[in-house]
Amino acid sequence: NSKSEKTVVDIKNHIDRFYTDPYLSLETAASSLSYSAKYVSSLFKNQMKINFTEYLNTVRIQQACTLIDQGLTSVKDIAFLCGYSDPLYFSKLFKKTLGVSPRKKIKDDTIL
Repeated sequence: NSKSEKTVVDIKNHIDRFYTDPYLSLETAASSLSYSAKYVSSLFKNQMKINFTEYLNTVRIQQACTLIDQGLTSVKDIAFLCGYSDPLYFSKLFKKTLGVSPRKKIKDDTIL
């Protein structure tokens, strides 16, 4: 229904706005929009076909690629700018998502 679609749009907008915050989580997003985490989790999964954390990580990894395209070369800086407080976790997730490490992506982008 349109209320739940609007809620999902609100959640997505919240993620798009605050993805750089390392403390952003399902709980903090739900709470800031005055919903329970369980409600947001279920609604988001039903509407988006992926869970909240997967969507958040997708937004963050896409932003990391944008930063690399813009010439950033420090994996640590990119991780922090994308909301990851642990550059090692960021690197693992990046490689799992894209099949290539951030270091290699940076290297390949600077060659072109």
